[in-house]
Amino acid sequence: MLLLSGLLVGAPATALAHDVGVIRLGAEEAPAGSELEIRGEKLSKNTEFTVVLRGALETHTLGAVRSDSAGAFTLRVVLPADASPGAYVVRLLAPDGDESARAELKLLPPAPQAVAAAEHDHHEEGGGQSAHVEATAAPLDLPLDRGPLEWALVLAISAGSLAGGLALLRRA
Repeated sequence: MLLLSGLLVGAPATALAHDVGVIRLGAEEAPAGSELEIRGEKLSKNTEFTVVLRGALETHTLGAVRSDSAGAFTLRVVLPADASPGAYVVRLLAPDGDESARAELKLLPPAPQAVAAAEHDHHEEGGGQSAHVEATAAPLDLPLDRGPLEWALVLAISAGSLAGGLALLRRA
């Protein structure tokens, strides 16, 4: 009877393959392209981890690190210079892909010297020609010089569309 009840209840829960620890960042905010110190503790001992920077639309692998016999590590990484500014999470992934620790990071725009260096590298790669276009929140400056005949045509098309829409509504 006890054997049967044990089979019905099921097997006991399996233990986690790794510990959930803590990582601490050297700064809560950092510019893209800068160096960041990451310290880990309370992790699985002598385990290889992958450090990942995860944002809303992009993910960057920052490197790999091995915890010591106390389950701790210290790592210095360079944040990707081409990463978009915004809110990110630095994640520590165990060999099985599970998250072992996480910390939030606000990524700032790159420092001016990092931007200049990146643009210099871009010019050398592309043979000196640059096709870099950056999005802005500024309104687009389009010429709106229209003559009276063009405005009359725009108004006639708008009035015709309105009349056609009302006629379709009355039929239904």
